[in-house]
Amino acid sequence: MTESGVTVHHEMTTALDDKTAMLWQQLGAELTGLVDDPSSVTLVVTDQMPAVIGKLEAKVPWQFGGQDAAATYTPDKPDGARASAKTLQLADETVVVIDSAVVHFGKATTRRIVHHEAQHAWLRQAEDMAWAMQRRAAFTRPAGNIFAFVYLAQSMVDEYRCEAALTPEVSQADKLMTVSPNDWIDVAAVFAQAQDLHQITGDVSATFALVLGGLDRVSSFLGYAAATIARGEYTPQQWSQVGPLALVANPLLGTPPAGTPVGYDGLGALVEGLTASFGRIAQSFGFLVEVDETTDQTSMFLIDPEP
Repeated sequence: MTESGVTVHHEMTTALDDKTAMLWQQLGAELTGLVDDPSSVTLVVTDQMPAVIGKLEAKVPWQFGGQDAAATYTPDKPDGARASAKTLQLADETVVVIDSAVVHFGKATTRRIVHHEAQHAWLRQAEDMAWAMQRRAAFTRPAGNIFAFVYLAQSMVDEYRCEAALTPEVSQADKLMTVSPNDWIDVAAVFAQAQDLHQITGDVSATFALVLGGLDRVSSFLGYAAATIARGEYTPQQWSQVGPLALVANPLLGTPPAGTPVGYDGLGALVEGLTASFGRIAQSFGFLVEVDETTDQTSMFLIDPEP
């Protein structure tokens, strides 16, 4: 890459072959055209994604987790899904980390992942992402909701905006990354696992962790699902079997995609409105999560699932 373009860096235990290395250079060139300040962006291609991201997360100025992030990050999700990329904002650099294994899914999928992460890079460079906004400026947690629900709402907003910004040429060429209503069953199954875990072990802490992991999958899934409506690939009616989408679709669909600034106030109002949705989604699966506003203590109870 030239000095004015994105830097492509390989962090591999086994060197890439020439053809694959050239593909990443080509995608790095595309990434250069998708961000406002490509000279401050590095694309890291790695077969050591958890370790690389863990080290980088510990350096994010407003990230939670600190040095522990290097030891705790995992790309694995409770429903069997696995993250293939992540974009991080360091003090003076935006780093896009992508698992080198994604090339096995084909160029169209690999290209889509790069374009999706390019939107995350845009959000970070423009300081227009919802994620962790309370660590960058004043933000009040909506009463009655744990802060985890705030993060889930923030993540959903950013995932939606990044997916909604994809061009039809990129999104429609790849079928693997587009979620469909049929995929919801795997996400919902996580909460059945949590119910079983509690009934078998009585371990509230482990059950709570699994519920939060399930809600994290719900967050990204709903963001991706709403984006399929925004891109015209599915209609709201086709998503009718996924009840939680009805709670968040309209606010998301009314939000500009990455590339168009929303601003801190707009993002704050959006996140505040969406935060309570995750408590309602948890209840729909039989879990009541409450926070004591006096002591800031979180409690979880098993209840009858709501329709």
